[in-house]
Amino acid sequence: MKQEYKVICRLLSVSLFPELNVQKTKDFNDIDWEQVFEEMKHQTIAAIPIENVMKVSSVPSDIKSQWMDYSFYQVGTWTRIMAGQNELVQLLLENQIPAAILKGSSAAVAYPKPEYRTMGDVDFIVREKDFEKSYRLMIANGYTFAKGDFLGELELKKKAHHIELVKNGVVFELHREMSRIQDKETEDAFCALLQEGLDHIEWNRIEQYLFPMYPKEINGLILLKHIVQHLGADEGIGLRQIIDWEMFVHQNLNDYFWEEKFRPLAERAGLENAAMIFTRMCQLYLGLPENEITWCMKADEQLCRVWMDAIIGMGNFGRKAKKEDEGALVLYRNRNIFTLAGSLQRLGLQNWKALEKHRWLSPFAWFYQICRYLRKVVFRKSPVKSIKRDMEKSKARKHMVERLQIKGLQDAAHQGK
Repeated sequence: MKQEYKVICRLLSVSLFPELNVQKTKDFNDIDWEQVFEEMKHQTIAAIPIENVMKVSSVPSDIKSQWMDYSFYQVGTWTRIMAGQNELVQLLLENQIPAAILKGSSAAVAYPKPEYRTMGDVDFIVREKDFEKSYRLMIANGYTFAKGDFLGELELKKKAHHIELVKNGVVFELHREMSRIQDKETEDAFCALLQEGLDHIEWNRIEQYLFPMYPKEINGLILLKHIVQHLGADEGIGLRQIIDWEMFVHQNLNDYFWEEKFRPLAERAGLENAAMIFTRMCQLYLGLPENEITWCMKADEQLCRVWMDAIIGMGNFGRKAKKEDEGALVLYRNRNIFTLAGSLQRLGLQNWKALEKHRWLSPFAWFYQICRYLRKVVFRKSPVKSIKRDMEKSKARKHMVERLQIKGLQDAAHQGK
């Protein structure tokens, strides 16, 4: 691991677990602090260590100033999103619609300083029978389709697992379920767990913001599922999603809670090994204390290292990899000809701007997406070699996911070979 990444891990460790780190932040020498800052922005975690960064004398004053400005902006965004979430929660409450916040503030509540956890939107879930009522209620109260009317109406028609709405610059994802990436039996059971869990909502608070969330065992499973979801899609995961899991584990998953409450759920969801790998990885690299969390000690530490390197290479939701690895990601998610066609069509609908004016072209979105990828390949240096590289990267990523032994997703990876 490069020295700059070791610095990132140390800054995160000290900032996330201040009560457990007796050694203060080192005065790091010979560090490219601009690279550290840029990397943490890619991972959307730059605000977390800001207070400790300001104490490091070797950080240049101009970098400190940029870092502080960035953190102030993140806190401002967090406040705006939380205010929008508060308005939404009140609207749903007034109309007797049970809901739970997914990720976001339900993850941030475990952070020592929740306002430093980057927020992008508000994800929430309602009962299947309340989905249409919730959508119509939001439209009637000033929310509009975030992706434009064409894609919004298309998602409604296809009964997508969520639709995106926006109000006052804040994006809201209204879910009926989470994305399905594992086998049908596992996903049906998980969906039923979420629907049933809405009968047992708990209320939590960050500062003046009150919000509903699932009981902690379901909330933790959602955070873990979110990581796996983006491994099985065309994106990736970054340190922010891993830190969400880490903070949940620190606050809740001691050995007793793991054995009595969480492990049975993780086992049924096919995520037990993934939980162990990512938790042990947090202990090895991100400062998660080992005290009272020994249930992950048998995890493959070599695989932990492989995943840590991969996550650093991905960036938040794979944003670092997307620019150069679109082909590898397309190949990775294509497990058979049917998923290939569906994936190309979905991406084409998202990327083809002409569809807003010419909706009749929508059946040909898959063709547009193929041309988009081929155009990128042609303009690469050594196009043939780049396709071969895409295939090798896809194969390597599938192998990494296989080693997590995720039920359903593992079988799908085998089919994609």
